[in-house]
Amino acid sequence: MRALSRRPALAVWCVIAIAYGLIFAASQNKIIFTDEVVFAQDFGFAALGNWAAVRIPHPPLYVSLGAALVGAFGNSLTAMRAIGGASFLLTLALIPMTMRALFAERAERAALIAMGIWGLQPLALQGSLLIDIDNTI
Repeated sequence: MRALSRRPALAVWCVIAIAYGLIFAASQNKIIFTDEVVFAQDFGFAALGNWAAVRIPHPPLYVSLGAALVGAFGNSLTAMRAIGGASFLLTLALIPMTMRALFAERAERAALIAMGIWGLQPLALQGSLLIDIDNTI
């Protein structure tokens, strides 16, 4: 705990990550619709190596990551939504580094404010829970 008290950005990241984990877990029974259905099917096709059946013409990173997760953890919504969850938490972790590069003197305060905004922003939260490249990567 002493390490967290000397690093408030790390403590804020931990709190937001735990809260996000609860939101992520609560959203697993949320119905998928529109592009999410097609992406979910594309993940399955790509996991089986059937890239010709992939229908949404996006750069292959997103579908490749989704296919890897489906291959490793099965054809579940949790595996498919993990890309968005990881992207949300990675963005949250990169905020303090960006603030240190931009604001040398007040980096810690700027990082805490920016992390709070990102962690509470409804569009970021909801978008990261969608199975859709437009909101996750």
